Amino acid sequence: MTFLPPTPDYHRGHNAIKWNLYPPDVLPLWVADTDFFSPRVVQEAIQRRAEHCSFGYQRDTPKLLDVIAARMRERHGIPAEPEHILITPNLVSAIGICTQIAGPPGTGIFVTTPIYHPFLSSIKLHNQMLVNAPLVSSAKNGVIYYEMDFDAIEAAITPETRMWIFCNPHNPAGRSFTRAELERVAEIVLKHNLIIISDEIHADLRYSGETHISVASLSPEVAAQTITLNAPSKTFNIPGLGLGYAVITDPSLHKRFQEKMWAAGLGSNNFGIVGAYAAYTEGQPYLDEILPYLQENRDLVGDYLSEHLPEVSYTIPEATYLSWLDCRNLNLPESPYHFFLNQARVALNDGAQFGEGGEGFVRLNYACTRETLIAALDRMRDAVLAR
Repeated sequence: MTFLPPTPDYHRGHNAIKWNLYPPDVLPLWVADTDFFSPRVVQEAIQRRAEHCSFGYQRDTPKLLDVIAARMRERHGIPAEPEHILITPNLVSAIGICTQIAGPPGTGIFVTTPIYHPFLSSIKLHNQMLVNAPLVSSAKNGVIYYEMDFDAIEAAITPETRMWIFCNPHNPAGRSFTRAELERVAEIVLKHNLIIISDEIHADLRYSGETHISVASLSPEVAAQTITLNAPSKTFNIPGLGLGYAVITDPSLHKRFQEKMWAAGLGSNNFGIVGAYAAYTEGQPYLDEILPYLQENRDLVGDYLSEHLPEVSYTIPEATYLSWLDCRNLNLPESPYHFFLNQARVALNDGAQFGEGGEGFVRLNYACTRETLIAALDRMRDAVLAR
């Protein structure tokens, strides 16, 4: 497996935030990047670009825009052309732009918590009004399954609500929503004339050979009210190259987003552009290799918890490499995030960051070597047994 590093802690000391934010004795299963090598084709493309020895401003990327638009059409069913694509540094900055173009301060922005926490912080920082209808969960044999409560969603949306920030595949619940679910979402978006921001950054990381369905693929009318956000960063482990993109087919919405983006000086860089192009044009064999490994890690987490920590319920992600663990039945003396950090020396994400419904949960990133994953789970089990 050429994507695995020579040692589990290979990235420590190389300015990788995942491995260097916490002390050396902590195993990091938190921030959503992988411990895998980036594809060889990306490495070689960056090396060739570096040999050019000139790193001036770069904005126009016609080859990359062509590739992204074709990918959106062929893999996601979105009626995208190159002129519909706007390159951003990452998805978090794009979400910030979206919360600004929703409307003046106090505009309602709808979410379904628990949800990727930059959605919540961006709404707060831009003085917008959070509108929420939490996901509903059910558990059977220790496995948690999340769904949207469409009656609650209809009841929560007010005349002041102008935008829905959506996450599909869902972070942290791991759901890849069905066509029927997305059609209900589309009905609500059209009925209430909402802009829907669809974060689809984990779309390529879909298990069992299932095809990802994009909101914007449902109809031209829905596409006209959708900003689809994506990036090659999660799929190919290149977030440090700093490239994401927005797909916006409606001219007016495209212009509003573009003006805010350019005013803030947002874009990508020489290496992000060539890295993304190489990943999208030559990286499929890499993806074909890592997906089975990730699926095995996903299943290992569930099997391990069922056997050794049966009080912990967990999701079985349909996509992403993020497990969502309900630790409330452990009755820990502190939050599960602090308990596992302090007592097990394992860094996870604190579920409380993900909004209502996240308290008592942690998010575990299993995109690591199997050695790291088993060692972390062993530490967590031992800490619980010793409490």
